[in-house]
Amino acid sequence: MAAGKEVARRGDGAVASTGAADGVRASIQQALSAYELAVATRLRAEREAAHAHGEHTRALTERERQATSDRQRDQQALHSVAAADASRIAVLAELAAQTADAAVRLLESSSLAHVRGVGDALTVQTHTATDEQAAAAFTAAATAAVDLHAALLKLATAHRESGDWERARGILIPLRSATAGPLHDAATELLYGTYLEQAAAANAAAGWEQARQLIDSALELVPGGLTTDPVLAAEFLLATGQGVDAALAADRRDDAERLIGVARGRLGADHPQVRRWTRRPVLGWTGGQAACLQEFGGHSQPVKHAAFTADGEQLVSVDGSQLKRWRMPGTSGGGLLTTIAAPGASQLTGAARLAVTADGDLLSTDNGTVVSRIAGAAAGSVTSFASTRDGSAMAWAVREKDPSRYVTLGGSDGFTVVGSIGFGSASSADAPIATLFASGAIPRHVPLDAIRVGEARQGSHNMGRRAGLRLVDVVRMSSLTGEHGVVNVNPKALWLRLALSSAADFVAWLDPVGQVVITDIATRIVRHTFQSALSYGPDDTIAISPRDQLVVVTNARPHSDNAWRSTVTAWEVATGRQVCSWEVGGVAGDIAISPDERLMGALNTAGVIGLYDIRAQSALRMVGYHGALESPCIAFSPDGSRLVTSGDRTIKVWGVP
Repeated sequence: MAAGKEVARRGDGAVASTGAADGVRASIQQALSAYELAVATRLRAEREAAHAHGEHTRALTERERQATSDRQRDQQALHSVAAADASRIAVLAELAAQTADAAVRLLESSSLAHVRGVGDALTVQTHTATDEQAAAAFTAAATAAVDLHAALLKLATAHRESGDWERARGILIPLRSATAGPLHDAATELLYGTYLEQAAAANAAAGWEQARQLIDSALELVPGGLTTDPVLAAEFLLATGQGVDAALAADRRDDAERLIGVARGRLGADHPQVRRWTRRPVLGWTGGQAACLQEFGGHSQPVKHAAFTADGEQLVSVDGSQLKRWRMPGTSGGGLLTTIAAPGASQLTGAARLAVTADGDLLSTDNGTVVSRIAGAAAGSVTSFASTRDGSAMAWAVREKDPSRYVTLGGSDGFTVVGSIGFGSASSADAPIATLFASGAIPRHVPLDAIRVGEARQGSHNMGRRAGLRLVDVVRMSSLTGEHGVVNVNPKALWLRLALSSAADFVAWLDPVGQVVITDIATRIVRHTFQSALSYGPDDTIAISPRDQLVVVTNARPHSDNAWRSTVTAWEVATGRQVCSWEVGGVAGDIAISPDERLMGALNTAGVIGLYDIRAQSALRMVGYHGALESPCIAFSPDGSRLVTSGDRTIKVWGVP
């Protein structure tokens, strides 16, 4: 070895003097590193052998104290273990010695080639050498390099077989980078095996996080491993399943969804296990159907609206005469906290900060006192109301004080415009309204408080009645500090459904001609208009997702079998692109979107709860049943873990998958 190092020093001098390639130093350094690794491995093997011998001796001494009947059996077992350890250590020591010898040969042959001044022994072909001695040195160096790599491969294999995966990878990772062809492929296969075997051991010990990291490393080597290797796929599913279980047990639903999302991306949404995870039972769920966590009762008439407080710890509900505040179930059961008189209260702002009446009064949900009044509102004039999620800003639609259209109801003509007040003369803009009255009667969906009907005209063959229609005049927006915007409605409508973005920068509404209109509040410019239905009615609803990314509407229509069905449609606010469409049985009276924008919930007048997974683009089957409802109301808790439904005199709390 000393001679080899002396040759190396002389070789270095020759390189310095002749300007030989820098790659020569790299090959020599590689050999030195391999030699040091081999020596260290051999020394470690010797230490392990000495330690094993000492442990064996101590174990024998201890066993001598045991009963004579057991001594022979125990000694035989200990001898077997010691023999196995000795055999493993001897193999490692021998392989380390072979690696050291290969490194020495590479050092000596590379140094000799460089002394001849002909470049890198590992890359220059023998026929380019200047003399036979240099050519022989090149050949010897190339052979020594192959021998060294093969010795390292054997040493890594021995470490892997003994379960020392970290040491095996310490050899395989640089070896894989330094080789090509069959040796590179063999190193890759061994490295992949260390990841897979250690992942299986981690899974067996419930170490799913380490298992997933190891599987990710294996997939970097073999990107298609989940489809080509059933063993790797099984370990991936096992690790993911353990992770989902752990996340749900800790009530970390976002973490569970993230793990399922990764599995969906790698295995596909149609993979059986991914489908089972999507529909799996979780808190408050059994067999894919929701279990009611708690039911609140005590309202004297049907609940009009319910909303969570900002922290999700309490729920506020209003029924037109009373306001009730409830404690949500948690570590202990929920219950009624207080009841406050709130005449006319039918809506709540975001975070349940204020209650709103049709007359425009804003009531404190803490004590029921009137804290403010909606600007421009008259008795019964507020037709629709919306607020931001935190309740700091609001939007509403206001009806004109006087009827803006006179119509004739009845007769062969059905609907006839006969005059107007404050809205010009009859025009083609009346067509959407005229269509509603084509049957000669007041349509079922038209709010009765929007129509003032006169007496039938005597002596007329059609017994027509004159009626005045109170149309929506404007949409107003304000913050709690005062009004800051008005948007005119054109054409004017009998009703509007409103939704306000969380950032209070745009408002979206439905009108009877089947349009969804998104208008920028600051500029009053219409961002998008969607024509998604022939018409909308008062039973239809609109919502903006918590992150302002989606606008969602429902449209209830009778079908040929005389059964009502509702279509729930979602669009991207930024692009106007339709994201999904979902059909719900019956009349969907209210919709809600989860805080993470993963789920849409719909509640129909029959009390059936429906959920739709926006990311998976699939509907969950009927997940719960509240009971027949007069005015359906559904809402997600701020953390997305609970769902409340109401619309009769009760409120029910459900778990969310």
